Amino acid sequence: MTEKPEDSGADMGLAAFFAAEKSSDLTPPDDLIAAVLRDAAAMQAAPAGGAAPRAGRGTGFGDILRAFGGWQGGLVLASCLIVGLSLGYTPPDILRDLASDMLDTAGISTGGGAYSPLEDMLAEG
Repeated sequence: MTEKPEDSGADMGLAAFFAAEKSSDLTPPDDLIAAVLRDAAAMQAAPAGGAAPRAGRGTGFGDILRAFGGWQGGLVLASCLIVGLSLGYTPPDILRDLASDMLDTAGISTGGGAYSPLEDMLAEG
């Protein structure tokens, strides 16, 4: 159900151009290949005379810090940890109400928000 457009003069010129390009020889001259290889050999560094330097044994904390992107990444991770623990331990009322509403709509009973598992953990006996 697609219609073919009528061939115009511009399309015929492009078809002839592409046909001529397909039939042309695309290999570069041997002189050019030799010049590129000669330049590449000149640009390569000469091998070092000694052995490669050994990586020192890092500290455990330093390795972990480098894995997170240095001290900046470690600082962001520590900040997020502190904020998460503080919000999880003593959430603001708006978060408690929001979590209660979300759990109630999921069919999980929260007991109206008055129950805290922390109270059970801290109870004696």
